[in-house]
Amino acid sequence: MPTIDLNADLGEQTADNHDEELMPYVTSANIACGGHAGDRDSMTRTLELAKKYGVAAGAHPSYPDRQNFGRTTLAISHAALRASITEQIQALGEIATQVGIRIGHVKPHGALYHAANSQEEIARLIADVVREIDPSMALVVKAASAPTAIYSECGLTAIAEAFADRRYEPSGKLRDRSFPDSLLAPQQAATQALKIALHQRVTTAAGMLPIAADTLCLHSDTPGAVSIAKSIRTALEQNGILVQKFTR
Repeated sequence: MPTIDLNADLGEQTADNHDEELMPYVTSANIACGGHAGDRDSMTRTLELAKKYGVAAGAHPSYPDRQNFGRTTLAISHAALRASITEQIQALGEIATQVGIRIGHVKPHGALYHAANSQEEIARLIADVVREIDPSMALVVKAASAPTAIYSECGLTAIAEAFADRRYEPSGKLRDRSFPDSLLAPQQAATQALKIALHQRVTTAAGMLPIAADTLCLHSDTPGAVSIAKSIRTALEQNGILVQKFTR
C-alpha cells in the first residue's frame, strides 16, 4: 500500500488561524517556535493539539524576522543564525517535554528553507544544530534538493517534501505567490497530491515533472486551507493511500 505523510505549518498566530480544524486531516505539524511567529502560549496550545489528535510534532524555525514573517533572507552572521535556530528548537522542545510529546523533526521556514536548499553552508549549519540537540530528529527538505545528501552524510534522516497546494514551474520551483494561479483550489490540490503519491510527478505548463516525496505540505494560511486539507486527505484515502506520519 502506498504511504504518504501530510504536513502543515501551524502555530503561526495568523489572523485566519485554523490549527484545530486542520489537525484531524494532517499527520505532521511544523510548529512556529519564535523566529517568524510563535510564543510560549501558541507553542503550548499547538503541541497540546498535536498530542490530542495524534499528530507528529516538529520544530519550524526561521530567520529571527517577525517583521517579514521569516520570508526575507537576513544578513546576519552564521554564529547569530546558529544561536537563533538553537534557541527556537530548544524552546519548543522544553515545552514539548512539559506537554508530554516528542519533537521528531525540524522543517525550516520561509527564507531559511530556501537558503538551506540552495546554500550548502546553511544546510550544514542546520544539520550541526540538529545533531547537537537531538540527532534522532528528521530534517524536512524540498524533494530532490541538495540538502538530502548533506543531511545523510551527517548521519541525519532527510524527509523529501513536495507541495500539494502550490503550482510548480517546469524548473521545479514553486510559482511565485504574486501570480494569481500560484495557489491551487481544493480539487486541484487533491489531484496534485494524488499524482505525487501515486505516480511521483506533477503537471506543469511544460508537461510532467518527476517528483518523489515522503511528505506533502499544505499551507495553513492559504485561503480555504481546511477545505484543501479535507479534499487532499479524502482523495488520498479513497485511492488506497495510507496517510501516516513519517516520525514515530
